[in-house]
Amino acid sequence: MPDEKTNQKSFHFFAVLMALCAVAHVSVHLPSASFSANWLLSCAVLLCGMKLIADPTVKAFLVLALLQSAHVVVDAPYNPDHWLLIFFVNLAALGTAAKIRLKGQNCSPERLMQALVPVSRLLFLVCYGYAAFAKFNFDFLFSGASVAREMFDYQVGAMPLLSWLVWPPAVAWIALACETAVPLLLIPRRTRYLGILVGIFFHAALVISPAVKVYDFTILVYTMLYLFTPDEFEENLREWFRKIKQQSPHLCNLLIRYRGIVLLILSIALIAVSTQAPLLEVSPRIVWLRWMIAMGVISCLGGLACIGLFSGGRRDSTINCIPSWGPSYALIALAVFNGLCPYLGLKTQGSFTMFSNLQTEAGEWNHLLMPESVRISDYYQDRLVRILASNDAALNKKYVEPGLLATEFELRRRIMAQPSISLTVERNGQEVVIDQAVQDASLGIPLDLLSRKLLIFRPVSPEGKPFTTN
Repeated sequence: MPDEKTNQKSFHFFAVLMALCAVAHVSVHLPSASFSANWLLSCAVLLCGMKLIADPTVKAFLVLALLQSAHVVVDAPYNPDHWLLIFFVNLAALGTAAKIRLKGQNCSPERLMQALVPVSRLLFLVCYGYAAFAKFNFDFLFSGASVAREMFDYQVGAMPLLSWLVWPPAVAWIALACETAVPLLLIPRRTRYLGILVGIFFHAALVISPAVKVYDFTILVYTMLYLFTPDEFEENLREWFRKIKQQSPHLCNLLIRYRGIVLLILSIALIAVSTQAPLLEVSPRIVWLRWMIAMGVISCLGGLACIGLFSGGRRDSTINCIPSWGPSYALIALAVFNGLCPYLGLKTQGSFTMFSNLQTEAGEWNHLLMPESVRISDYYQDRLVRILASNDAALNKKYVEPGLLATEFELRRRIMAQPSISLTVERNGQEVVIDQAVQDASLGIPLDLLSRKLLIFRPVSPEGKPFTTN
């Protein structure tokens, strides 16, 4: 059983990793300065994350959890998959802290971690498992439009030398094998260290080129993998740090003393250079700067993981994925239901099907293991609209120019936001001009608040061609 010092250190390490997740996410997804609720919360998350890295206390950890949860609610339903996983973990942390306080106890790092770690492990296994499971589909594995091959081509475009490392036709199968192996290897004690290593190297490979900006997801995976590390992991790291401090005591003391000022400067810089634009459309200098910072962080985390795993002690660890707090099971059930949504005929984004080629819309079912009979609704995914022309720039960019179909649900959402939209759509094989879409008998029906916040649907490629982005 780890002693109190080890437990406290475990909280500090996990808190810093969660703060890094928040900072990495905001550095990618921070919108242009508009003083909107989304922008203000994003800046608050970034600053609080920096504060937590500098001083990992329970109070700062819970404040960051509260801010991130508020950001998810405000920005719903446009949250990326990994941001939802962090949201689930933060809800578990806030609920655990509330339970401890209601019992009249001090919310110490030990008590918080003892209740939080099991549910966080289970949440990660569920959500990551869904991401792997979604890739068991025909188009990801066998079609020429596999998103794995597309992402590999992006990477090669930025770093041509990568084309010599992997045989391109095998990319999809390698990705599927690695993602499937991670949760399966993490469960048995004797293979757990292999699951950690596969996760570390596979997700490092995904960001080896600046053309693919998923390093926020990579840092999240590293954070969750930390919860599966051996019992001696922290002690191994402490011993390594002691040796480093003995060799360079002045430099270590200087970094520790001025870490707050350095982190504040970095946070201001990140706010200044962040943008909504896709990575390859911003300044190349900023692209490479972000990528080098991210790769530096990821390399440090990967290196520390290997030191903690192999510098001494056993390679296995005790593990508990059974939550001790009853309401935690509601979070697990929510995560399970969220991952099932695309197969049930409900939302198709934010369900851990990212970059999978999964198709469950309009009779184009392509999953090899999940039967189509599990669908409970054809109302949302199968009501598709082909937009031929529009006076709305957002609709033109998202649907008209790439030749993609829109679900009626998403079109109604956009019309609610911009009532002056006019459209030319295809109905029953004929072009129909709608001067005021808000007055249309079907497209003008407003969506209720709960549906707008919970449901979101990706564009659909016509003629069964798989849609290859997230």
